[in-house]
Amino acid sequence: MKKILVILLLSLSLSKTFSQASLLRDIVCVVTAGYQNSMATGSGYVVNTVDGVNMIISNHHVVSNSRRFRVIFYPNEGPEKVFNSVRIAGRLPEYDIAILAFAGDEKVFSQGLKLDLSPPDDGEQVCAAGYPGGSWLYSEGMVSNRRALVRLSSSSGISQPFIQHSALIHEGSSGGPLLVKNPNAPYGYSVVGINTLRNDHGMYFSIPVSRIMGLLDTVWKQFHEYHMSSNTMETALNHILEAPVFASIKSPNESFWIRFPADVSHELAIELEATENILLETHDEQGTFISSVSGRNIRHGIKGETGGIYLKVSSPDIRFWSTFRLKARLLQEGEIIINTAAM
Repeated sequence: MKKILVILLLSLSLSKTFSQASLLRDIVCVVTAGYQNSMATGSGYVVNTVDGVNMIISNHHVVSNSRRFRVIFYPNEGPEKVFNSVRIAGRLPEYDIAILAFAGDEKVFSQGLKLDLSPPDDGEQVCAAGYPGGSWLYSEGMVSNRRALVRLSSSSGISQPFIQHSALIHEGSSGGPLLVKNPNAPYGYSVVGINTLRNDHGMYFSIPVSRIMGLLDTVWKQFHEYHMSSNTMETALNHILEAPVFASIKSPNESFWIRFPADVSHELAIELEATENILLETHDEQGTFISSVSGRNIRHGIKGETGGIYLKVSSPDIRFWSTFRLKARLLQEGEIIINTAAM
């Protein structure tokens, strides 16, 4: 009788665990990235800013070679949710991290997964969730090394700390969350990492959440800054050199103005990558036109004037909602930029 009771309690416990785990399907997604005629899939999960704006965390290698992205949610109840217009809001290739945002920065979900900055201890139970091969997989395991040093092929050869664990992940799990159970958090779990790697010895590796936070802070700040009115020179946003700008243009009538501080003795190197053909115009402090160049991949050198350089970003022939990444830095002494605008 006692043995039957133990089995019954264990069955009820497992049933409750997997019932609760199925709720994760509401907030964990398939990330599909298309480039030319190929298609790659990975996983991702939703987190929210303090004012409810949704962001999707994934791996950079899932989206790195693509220009079009789609995310699909297969909720625990109800029909699938497909979002075809998703943009890269921020990325750190050297740490294999990407942050995505919905078209129009929609507030699709009222709550996202909670991030836990405390790394799990060795021996602590963890769970992995994602869509390897497009099929839902939830698995449980243990942390075997909370600070395993791994060298990413996309990095500069520097070993980085990962969470090594035994929760099963497969190809396509990349970008999904590594979780710990937390009854006080939405969906009953907190995120401690991004599932990223596996080896041939049955060991799996996740990027610690602490590595994500710097990029998230930058993206959230830029989100608030760049969703102010920036359609005129008068409302141009001041930007710090060396920090990348991630933004978007939604129509041919929209323009995006940025002011880079500079003085007459300096020159700026401007680099831009975009999903559609972009027109870059530079103006001085008085609004006088200096130069223009267009393309998807642009390297442009411009001499600074006292008071700053104004950059106007637009896309007159835009067909789709276009996203871009822009960076400006001071040229080193003797450095020359050969202007390019590759389509």
